[in-house]
Amino acid sequence: MTFGTVSVVVPPEAVGEIVVMTMVERISFSTAPASPGLVGTGLGFDISLSRDIQPLKEATVTIGYGDSLPAWVNPSRLVLARYVEGAGIYVPLVTTVDTAAKTLMAKLNHFSTFQVMQRSPSDTVSTVKVFPNPFRPKLGHAAVTFSDLPALTRVRLYTVAGEKVQDLATNAAGMAAWDGKNLSGANAASGVYYGFAESGTQRKTFKVVVER
Repeated sequence: MTFGTVSVVVPPEAVGEIVVMTMVERISFSTAPASPGLVGTGLGFDISLSRDIQPLKEATVTIGYGDSLPAWVNPSRLVLARYVEGAGIYVPLVTTVDTAAKTLMAKLNHFSTFQVMQRSPSDTVSTVKVFPNPFRPKLGHAAVTFSDLPALTRVRLYTVAGEKVQDLATNAAGMAAWDGKNLSGANAASGVYYGFAESGTQRKTFKVVVER
């Protein structure tokens, strides 16, 4: 890529058959709307397979952006966003940024068009978005994403009986991901879970449904 390096690691048996994966740098992008506070940098790429299938397990993409970012970008707020062609929108992925190494990493369960974007965190927990919800691992869902929150928001999940299931914190872009496991590392059972987002004096309650 002219803007840096991109590597994709696909776990064994993620596809189930022999295919060819192609990755091409994107020169232009759709002007489709993105989530509020999400602005494209113009850096991105397409990933496709030689068959019309999608991975059964998450792939990991690592992007080395070097010195190619526009001057207005705050690297700590970078996210990788996937273009959803059927809906005509960009959806941000939970992204780990290493500003010292100038890299960002994200998990993918769908190959498509991707663009590096800058996301501004919300200033209130009342705007929280939870997706996918219900969380259905059998349909290929790998994690529940909590977005549109302030940076460093505490996100706690509890069973209906009040047992703590997970305790998370959002990144600089106001996002966090739950892999569906409890604090012991076991899969959380099917059911309804109560979520609590807390930032300073702000609090927001929501529900997350797990269907295994």
